[in-house]
Amino acid sequence: MKQYDAMEKLRQKELEYTKANHGLMQAENEAAYSHVWKGGQTGISSFKFTMPDHDKAEELIGQLLSKAIIADAHIFDTEVHKSFLADGTERTNEYVRVTGVTSDSNAEELSKAINEFLRVANFTPDQDLVLTSIATGSKEYIAWARQQTSSSKRQNKEFRDLKQELEDLDQS
Repeated sequence: MKQYDAMEKLRQKELEYTKANHGLMQAENEAAYSHVWKGGQTGISSFKFTMPDHDKAEELIGQLLSKAIIADAHIFDTEVHKSFLADGTERTNEYVRVTGVTSDSNAEELSKAINEFLRVANFTPDQDLVLTSIATGSKEYIAWARQQTSSSKRQNKEFRDLKQELEDLDQS
């Protein structure tokens, strides 16, 4: 019994040492990187979804960027084979994967824009949009992504577009 008690004491001491050491390492990391690294609620999310082909993915990304719905995006041309049930029938299609970053406030609009784009392009909206909140990252990138997708940026873009339309009408 004494041997068991001694081993248990040793385990407890190791646990205390590990906790203390972890706390020290965490404090050192925060001190070293807090000026460049943010943790917690960032207000941005990463997204991923598939599109029927590269050209359509580029077209959609252009629309999303121009409307300030997304901050950035990447297209992966490696074919994604997706199998799923639709109306009780198994379908397998090849797609390209699109990933990127948007603001949390634009998540619903992103989903609607993808569905509308697929509908207008006569593709079955097999939307598989996945959004994941970003909990940590570079302060500069997070600030940039939030600014790129801000409502004021979107309003400024709409104003510039309307102004250009009026100038075009004046020239005609």
